[in-house]
Amino acid sequence: METMETIVINGVEYVRKDSIKTGVVLNTDNIGLIRTYSAGVHFGTLDSRDGKEVVLSNARRLYQWSGACSLSQVAMDGVDLANSKISVIVPKITLTEAIEIIPMSEAAAKTMMEAKSVSYTHRVLVMGDVMSLVTVMVLEMVLAMVIVMARGTAVASALVMAMTMVLGMVMEMVLAMVIAMAMAMVMLIENEP
Repeated sequence: METMETIVINGVEYVRKDSIKTGVVLNTDNIGLIRTYSAGVHFGTLDSRDGKEVVLSNARRLYQWSGACSLSQVAMDGVDLANSKISVIVPKITLTEAIEIIPMSEAAAKTMMEAKSVSYTHRVLVMGDVMSLVTVMVLEMVLAMVIVMARGTAVASALVMAMTMVLGMVMEMVLAMVIAMAMAMVMLIENEP
């Protein structure tokens, strides 16, 4: 540990300003950036550490970042908030496989703790895609069963195929409207003050 140059004036010890490293959190908040083996990157107030187990309070997960080449730079300079994804704040989290603990600068910690949480719109789209695939699979199974029951009658097969296609298109349109409404609701919720 480095020793800082000090001076005593009237019995009070002072530290030279140029010997204090800027950017490092020196207060009791103890904000740290934690890289884990398999749970990603988190930051928050370091409550305790026991071997590889770290407990953070007021913690956030750094899901994706841009604007820094390494976690060391993230801890010192922060991230490009417009192109990064940071989760909501959780009151407490226990990380059982911490492999890197980096103290954060006050500026980086403040900016990242106050950042807007990541949007969940992409999850709605993924659910819509899965629902579309399931719908198509169900329709194909129904079509196959009806064709087998009709025993290959050409007219019945053509009629069933036409009805299935129309039903499929209607279901896809309804599903698209439901997804659009869900996305609109998510956007409204995200934009609330």
